[in-house]
Amino acid sequence: MRVANGVYRCTFGKPEALTAEKFIKAEAKLDKINKLSDLPSPFGVNAEKIEYEQNKEGTILTLPMLDTENIYGFGLQMKSVIHTARKKFLRTNADPKSDAGDSHAPVPFYVSTFDDKTAYGLLIETARYTTFYCGSSKKLNKGKTEVEASGFEQESATETFYIGQKKKNMQMVISIEKVEGCDIILFTGETPDEVCRKYILYSGGGCMPPLYGMGVWYRMDMYFKQEEILKSAKKMKEDNMPVSIIGLEPGWQTMAYSCSFKFNTDRYPDPDRMLEEMTEMGYKMNLWEHAFTHPASPIYKALLPYAGDYEVWGGLVPDFATKEARGIFGKYHKETLIDKGFSGFKLDECDGSDLTGGWTYPNMAQFPSGLNGEQMHSILPQLYQQTMIEQFREKGIRTLGEVRAQFSYAAPYPFVLYSDLYGHDDFIRALINMGFTGLLFSPEIREAASKDDLYRRILSGVFSIKLEFNIFYMKNPPWFNHVIKENNNGVADKDVSEITDKCRELLNIKMKLVPYLYTAFHRYYTDGIHPFRSLRSIYPEIAAQETVEGCALGNDIIVYPLTVAQNKVKIYLPKGQWYEFFTNELFEGGKQYELEYASNRIPVFVKAGTILPMLENTMLDLNKDMMEITPYIYPNKSGNAKCELYEDDGISYGYENGEYNIYKLTYKDGGLRIDKKGKYNGKKAVFSTYKVVK
Repeated sequence: MRVANGVYRCTFGKPEALTAEKFIKAEAKLDKINKLSDLPSPFGVNAEKIEYEQNKEGTILTLPMLDTENIYGFGLQMKSVIHTARKKFLRTNADPKSDAGDSHAPVPFYVSTFDDKTAYGLLIETARYTTFYCGSSKKLNKGKTEVEASGFEQESATETFYIGQKKKNMQMVISIEKVEGCDIILFTGETPDEVCRKYILYSGGGCMPPLYGMGVWYRMDMYFKQEEILKSAKKMKEDNMPVSIIGLEPGWQTMAYSCSFKFNTDRYPDPDRMLEEMTEMGYKMNLWEHAFTHPASPIYKALLPYAGDYEVWGGLVPDFATKEARGIFGKYHKETLIDKGFSGFKLDECDGSDLTGGWTYPNMAQFPSGLNGEQMHSILPQLYQQTMIEQFREKGIRTLGEVRAQFSYAAPYPFVLYSDLYGHDDFIRALINMGFTGLLFSPEIREAASKDDLYRRILSGVFSIKLEFNIFYMKNPPWFNHVIKENNNGVADKDVSEITDKCRELLNIKMKLVPYLYTAFHRYYTDGIHPFRSLRSIYPEIAAQETVEGCALGNDIIVYPLTVAQNKVKIYLPKGQWYEFFTNELFEGGKQYELEYASNRIPVFVKAGTILPMLENTMLDLNKDMMEITPYIYPNKSGNAKCELYEDDGISYGYENGEYNIYKLTYKDGGLRIDKKGKYNGKKAVFSTYKVVK
């Protein structure tokens, strides 16, 4: 069945009633999809080229694959980028250390390059664990009489991000156990990027975070007391470190494993005063928690009828698929925390623990909504997020939070993934992969192996969607000392002044990019264009290049994240002209370059013909201060440049009713013209003198 331009829904067998779509999917933006290409399905109008089989194990779908096909996606995969010739068992799990498919955010959706005319994406509409054999398995052909060559050929590898072997005449085999059928949604497009846009728009479009969420995040030591929180926050202001959001870790609660959701008054004797002082300094505050509810919690008894039949850490597991559990949990949080002024939450441990000690509820657990443990592992994270979002929406304000798991249809949810894993190369792969399935991920910074490692980790956050320091086991910032023991003993690094200066410079760059990034998020919301996309999805020719992976930050900046081990690297610049961000040197695209970078730099390029709206007053309070913006002009061959800049009040849902402005900046004939159009009557942006990059 055709749903919209290049979107098809097919039913096989008898799909079960309780699927992800029923519980966590927002309304699709079909009008936006219908403005994109309308290519036919490569598997026939009625999916006649997809083989369906039902056996005692469950549902099996088999799709033909081309020998040149590359497979991307499957959620937040941290061990590989190309999944061709691999098996992926998609199961929600904390800290996945192998390339088997387990993930904080497994999404049963993949994107295929297919042929030179059509890319496609396929979503399995389920809440079950699903296995994809991406050309790694092939059914026996009993009628075959001729011997085929094994035909293995090594896939070109970029560093160690992916090592795969392709076979000839491959098949995509998909197995969903315990079901008697399923629905699939098929997306076609001219490029993988267009396919991803359609999936994101089908999910409801991207989220629109509050403006303050674009700033720098910093989570304090979990054992800090109220006065230590205030002292550290004041010190960052004195040191001119531009931090916008302060996070409290488990120590704020009386009980944390499981949670009471009550302030520990021994550590925090007056949380209202603390919040008032933090607000006066220009900070927003975010609180850590998880859903498992301790018997000492004020809402424990009320939640008991709406909980699963297994406990976790001595606490109950709320069934957020019921409106009663969402109402009880949400109302308490709104009245005791959100109404006081806390701006958001970090929703921890909502993934699973098959790989980390077995602390979660089992797959056979039963919930009042009819969901079992397996299904709940998949969709609990978004049900939990819904519970919180409903409270902020009732108050009329946006939030941006953190979450440790996601599933299908996650794009509209204003929560950013993170991981307790800490391999920088794993984090880079997560950044590369997140755009394929509409996820957001933060490569958070904790300790570092060296000051050079610290810089490179910070750079991955500066030039992506979120920069966060999660210093929950360190008393001082990592620029004071990146070694945990010395940091906690109050011993400063011998080069502390130099390190602090270099870190401040990088944090200031992040803040300067706030207007640009906020505009990119608006495109995510309206048009489904992810703010951070693998260059593989946009420029198909890159697949043939043996270079480090690159990503697009917004529409006009490309970034090549590097670990500390990568100093001299090969990059491929797409066709066109590109300015190196740090040096302003002009490069011709359509070719490879071998470049060398100091540890406090990575390859970042701005497209010629771009105007970058850069924030000048980086120590501002994003919640209330005016943004002073300097347009940086990067002329093309004709000497021209342009951009659009989005503006709204930064916090309300007025943008949904058109209460926003779009500034169109045009540089031509040596002059800058700024036109504004929109319905927002306030003013957040003021422009200063422009600068032409030479």
